[in-house]
Amino acid sequence: MAAAPGTCGELVQGWLGEQPFLITFPVDRFARAVVELEAGPGELAGPPKARRAVARVLELLQEGPCRGRIRIRSGLPPGKGMASSTADVVAAAQAAARALGRELPPGLLARIALEVEPSDGLMLPGIALFDHRGGRVMRVLAEAPPWQVLLLDRGGTVDTERFNASPELPRREARREGAVREALALVERGLASGRGDLVGRGATISAQAQEEVLGGGELGPVLEWAREAGAWGVSAAHSGTVLGVIFPPGRRVKLAPPLACLGWARCVGGGVR
Repeated sequence: MAAAPGTCGELVQGWLGEQPFLITFPVDRFARAVVELEAGPGELAGPPKARRAVARVLELLQEGPCRGRIRIRSGLPPGKGMASSTADVVAAAQAAARALGRELPPGLLARIALEVEPSDGLMLPGIALFDHRGGRVMRVLAEAPPWQVLLLDRGGTVDTERFNASPELPRREARREGAVREALALVERGLASGRGDLVGRGATISAQAQEEVLGGGELGPVLEWAREAGAWGVSAAHSGTVLGVIFPPGRRVKLAPPLACLGWARCVGGGVR
């Protein structure tokens, strides 16, 4: 068995020159995987992406033919930008390794996940800077602070693979680079100093830059509501529909949010449990 956290979008996402990256924002919503393996030829039953990950684990660990079953139980809705696919894949990969008496390090889990699709860096501990397309950058920035996050949904779903495969993506991201650099500097400074207000400002800048490129219009009312409610800022799923309103620990809010609410979450460190 293994469990992996989902995310509330990303604190920052974009490109610096030709280098894509994101800063993870793991929250306490999890995907849990159970993998049962038996030696011998046969099929692996389970979700397609998880099957690919488990097959790769068997190959890397130089196991002989195995058959078995993969079961996923997830609290992460698909297509919302909460890293549901990545959580499924890395939880299944680690569960398969554990079924064989092994434990995979975060870097190898990242490599396996990226062989399946562009992935969030939630397999890394804490809050991390991660190249979600090629895995060339994997750097832990800080331990997870005890922030509260109100999850809001703009509606609909986004196909992450199709989004990342768009030929227009590099051109769109080039238009955001100045804002992305500003957001990155604020978030890194805020994480290093423990200042949630700086992290919230940086996350908001990144979310605004994304909306300027992709459109939508829902962010403005959410930002206005967040200021009135005493939030530090708003994170966005840059290839999804979820927004996260970031609050200090213990904050209570009486104002009704302007979008559909998916409930409260707490920021947690990444890494497979």
